[in-house]
Amino acid sequence: MMEMEIIQRSKDRHEKAAFYWNQLANDRVKELNSQLIGLASILLPLTAGIVVVDIPLEAHHKTLLIISWAFLLISIISGLIQIAIDTMYFKNLSDDESMRDYMYSQPNKTVSEIVSEINSLGKTKPSSGHCALLIQGISVFLGLTIVMVVAMLLL
Repeated sequence: MMEMEIIQRSKDRHEKAAFYWNQLANDRVKELNSQLIGLASILLPLTAGIVVVDIPLEAHHKTLLIISWAFLLISIISGLIQIAIDTMYFKNLSDDESMRDYMYSQPNKTVSEIVSEINSLGKTKPSSGHCALLIQGISVFLGLTIVMVVAMLLL
């Protein structure tokens, strides 16, 4: 009976962990990505307004604006890529927990057999990649900085 209780507790723990990782997939880096995507999305049309209003711009001002728009677009695209990376990562964590949950559900195995199978799965990857998030942050910073330089040059 003691062995079945251990199995049930482990099964319950893995079930809760799988739910937690699914919930975390919707909350974690999404907020930061959304903020950066929002900032870049607002800056693009605002700075495009400078060209539309027919403010006289020299060639180097236009070039700087185009470079800033490129950085802002890179930021938006990188943010969307980071959201996809995180979603896949948390989905994999959920699948891993579900697999471990399934292993604890096998009625004909002893605890030592189950633990041996689970240990054969290896360790779970501790974090997702954040390269796209880094590119997103740097790009929005550079885009905003260049826009500010152009604004100061126009004053």
